[in-house]
Amino acid sequence: MSKDYTYTFLVASSNTITIFRFTDPQADPTSEDPKGSRLKVPGIPNWIEKHPTHEFVFVSLDDGEDGKIAAIEFDQTGRDEKVVAKASTLGENPRQFWVGEDQIVIPNSAGPKGHELAQILFSPNDPFFGYAENPLISLPPIQDGTRQIKQVYQPIYRPKSDPETLELLVPDHGTDQIYRLYFDVDNQKWVPRAGPPDKVGSGHILVHDSFLYLISEKRCDLRIYEIDPVRITWRRTIPFPSGRVVRPTGAIRPKQNPHSTAEETWILVPYQSQSDCPLGDDTIAIFTTHPSSTAVGGVRPGLGNITSLRFSKDGKYLAVGGRDSVKIFEWIGKDVDEDKVKNKWLKEVKSIEIKNPTALLWFDLNAVTY
Repeated sequence: MSKDYTYTFLVASSNTITIFRFTDPQADPTSEDPKGSRLKVPGIPNWIEKHPTHEFVFVSLDDGEDGKIAAIEFDQTGRDEKVVAKASTLGENPRQFWVGEDQIVIPNSAGPKGHELAQILFSPNDPFFGYAENPLISLPPIQDGTRQIKQVYQPIYRPKSDPETLELLVPDHGTDQIYRLYFDVDNQKWVPRAGPPDKVGSGHILVHDSFLYLISEKRCDLRIYEIDPVRITWRRTIPFPSGRVVRPTGAIRPKQNPHSTAEETWILVPYQSQSDCPLGDDTIAIFTTHPSSTAVGGVRPGLGNITSLRFSKDGKYLAVGGRDSVKIFEWIGKDVDEDKVKNKWLKEVKSIEIKNPTALLWFDLNAVTY
């Protein structure tokens, strides 16, 4: 009889996607360590995302010459996986991308001038890739510097003027600007919104409700902006402790009950002290979201050079990828008896040795991940 696993998560590393499955330790205290199966992919993976409604996972790949996007198919059990399609991203070194129902928008952080973003089409029922008539997304010319686009982000919020508007945010690390793209339905392409892009500073972005949280590597702070249909407006800046190196990644743990007024939403951002040696462990800073927007604590997960953090859909577990290891933590939160719980926020439940993890993804059939 086959084992029923509660959770499945994917770890990207050199030329490999490793699929781990484990049982909730609370449901089965005698559960074994996560069981992993390996899937070879045609390049070095940079990021993984799931299709919003179908059993496909997409991975951006760098093979040293041309960037690629690959589709991985799972069966209904989530246990039989295979690469079923791949295509060029029309640039080099593709990074963190967005997946819609029938298309992908992917940034290339290197390559020919003007080839920063590509629109790649597919059928959700048969994910063999194709291209739009004009697959490259044109951004306004820049006066100085060089574009560095590593992320495409869909803000999960509802603009007051048009609740159904689909918008993508594209932060440009080279010019400290954020471009806002909307989908031109008539011409079936993405175009920048009218007006100049918002200049907010370089950094990795997260969005919750109508607020953007920019993790600024240059200034070592968390910057909070309010998003409306016209502009992005600064509201607050929370500095990290001095002498820190902030990692360009983060995670949001949303409320498990969206209607709860007592439950908090948390933002987690890893950083390292410059006084630590290069092989020292990182700390994960914990912030509350707007309107309180404050630093409330931190934990040391026993990992250095953290590259990715992701919560399971139910918010119960956090996967953290760092130097040669991935760790799974149970979320404890702040309202605990510190005499009984050594780590106030997170409790380590699993540790897996894996070399140079680059991205993580919790995989739930027909479910959105965070």
